[in-house]
Amino acid sequence: MGEGQLAVSPHNGAGFPPWMDLHAEGPLDVGSIRQVLVVRTDHLGDMLLSTPFIETLRRNLPRSRVTALVTPYVEPALARNPSIDEIVVLDTDRASEARTVVLRQLRARGFDLCVALSPTMRTYAIARAVRARRRAGYVYSRRWVPRALSPVFLTHRAVFHIDALVERGQPVPHEVEQTLWFARALGFAADPVPLRVYPEEHQVRAAWSDLGNEDFAPTPDVDSNLACRRDVPWLAVQLGAAWLKPPWSLGHFVDMLRALRHKIPETRLVVLYGPGETTAGAELAGAGIGPDIVIRGNLSFSRWAGIIGGARILISPDTGSVHVAAAMRTPVVVAYEDATFSLCSQQWAPWMVAHRKVSKAYPRNDTIPRLVAAAADLWRPGR
Repeated sequence: MGEGQLAVSPHNGAGFPPWMDLHAEGPLDVGSIRQVLVVRTDHLGDMLLSTPFIETLRRNLPRSRVTALVTPYVEPALARNPSIDEIVVLDTDRASEARTVVLRQLRARGFDLCVALSPTMRTYAIARAVRARRRAGYVYSRRWVPRALSPVFLTHRAVFHIDALVERGQPVPHEVEQTLWFARALGFAADPVPLRVYPEEHQVRAAWSDLGNEDFAPTPDVDSNLACRRDVPWLAVQLGAAWLKPPWSLGHFVDMLRALRHKIPETRLVVLYGPGETTAGAELAGAGIGPDIVIRGNLSFSRWAGIIGGARILISPDTGSVHVAAAMRTPVVVAYEDATFSLCSQQWAPWMVAHRKVSKAYPRNDTIPRLVAAAADLWRPGR
């Protein structure tokens, strides 16, 4: 399957694919929609994978106001996105009184359409709580409780039979494909487009300067998404929690870094980590792994995205960094857990960017050599 290509063809070349069923209380009157609320309160990667859907809304509803309801962690990834008029933050970890205030304020806005863009009871409940006239969402067929209760919360819904595709060994549609088919079911014209992030240029410049590259040269691409030069020999590696779970350890992660240096001697490795890997990052910094391996952690979103955007390649487990790289047009080598490789490497693969997918199993004599070989295969100067 090519990058960005639809994995499952529609019935007889028309209509909708066989893995989705549609249910609605009458058709969606697109022309009457003036205010839209998009709810996505889960992970960073999921939110980035939703940006093509949000762009589809903007293209189909150019005069409507699009509001996104997200968590504080995800908010920076949507900042400056031209398809969004307003971002409202809902801290799902705060007391219920604070959440109630936010939902009450949204309810007073009188939204014409609320889209629950993650198939969870939380988003369905939010859609109902804001009392939008039309409430749309999709549900996975084997999530029995959300499927059973979704008619109570949603006026327009689609049921996706993804688990059945996995059981039959059939191709699984990408997450972006699923949301775009859902957009079509709502009556919108939807074409595959890249993921979008818009980091602050001065933050990206500062990140590059910190790495010793004063000659920062961002170039806007045709969609005004910040793109960076790739004539610097950086290879970014995300230190995610998956590298630290048995049978892997921090020692195996170091082995991978050294193998990369040996295979691609001209590269400069930049290891990135977030708040969840602070201890591992400190241990790595004290391990004396060499002057050509730089370690940076707990960066702002724009600095983090800027380093990923400037790298020739990102190597990462299945984390949000994979989708940041795709949005920044950076090629990716991604390691998926062996037990869930079949599903995850299809549904959450890097979207519309060159990539290689590796099953993460035992590190030595297995995963590490395959990761290094995949990185060497992608390594090349320029874009």
